[in-house]
Amino acid sequence: LAWSKHDAICIPIFYASTFENYWTVEEEIQILTTLRKLLEHPNVAITGQNFFYDYQYFFLYMQCRPRWKHDTMIAHNTCFPGTDANLNHISSLYCDWHMYWKDDLKESTSDGDDVKRWTYNCRDTVTTWEATVALWDVIKYYHQEEQYAIQMVRSNAILEPMLRGVLVDQKKRSDEMQTHFDTLQTMEAGLVACMPESVWPVQKKAAPWYRSPSQLATIFYEELGLEPVRDRKTKQLTTNDDAISKIKHRYPEFRNLMERIEQFRTMATFGQFLGMKLSPD
Repeated sequence: LAWSKHDAICIPIFYASTFENYWTVEEEIQILTTLRKLLEHPNVAITGQNFFYDYQYFFLYMQCRPRWKHDTMIAHNTCFPGTDANLNHISSLYCDWHMYWKDDLKESTSDGDDVKRWTYNCRDTVTTWEATVALWDVIKYYHQEEQYAIQMVRSNAILEPMLRGVLVDQKKRSDEMQTHFDTLQTMEAGLVACMPESVWPVQKKAAPWYRSPSQLATIFYEELGLEPVRDRKTKQLTTNDDAISKIKHRYPEFRNLMERIEQFRTMATFGQFLGMKLSPD
């Protein structure tokens, strides 16, 4: 919890390094009860960063409904829709003093350093507090008060079905998975026909060529001699979705092949959603 851009407190519930309880049972009950009273108090206005995520945990483990009034991610997105809205980026724009800190969490996990983890949590909250104050000035500057209010009302409304859960027809889901599997097999057969073994031999113990970025790079840029497409950040050769799209437009003769690869990737990704383990709700 933070109450200024300099003041915050992290209340540990357990040691992340050992999973041992930090408090006695009686102390933990008193802390969580008091915390719930604070978060639900009618005079409290809570701000968070992507507070959808936090809210479900408060509700699930504490039966608490925090009085969520502001959200830095939603505020930034209201003023500058489509731009990066993670907390590090928001900090770099709106905080007086910014230095990247988001790797501290990974380091605390690998080092087993609980104090570093708790300090990281406090850093997150004071950053969110400071950014909220600055973002309110930005919202007023761009006359987006009404739009932001609408977004917050909308966000609070979305909480209800999220907390209640969603009914899933598991028989229908199973049927869809089978249909999806059959469709995927048909698409794979079509891709294999596009690249017979006489052209590109099957590599033992390796993924099929259409599933392998390295094989695709060899086929596109060495065997077919297509103009190389490089990743914007790493500058390495790439066959990602952007590359497939560029090749499709540069070389109309390979459009059919590129579209088959695009469709296969989309279907493969959709299959992961269909096969996800369902939550208790």
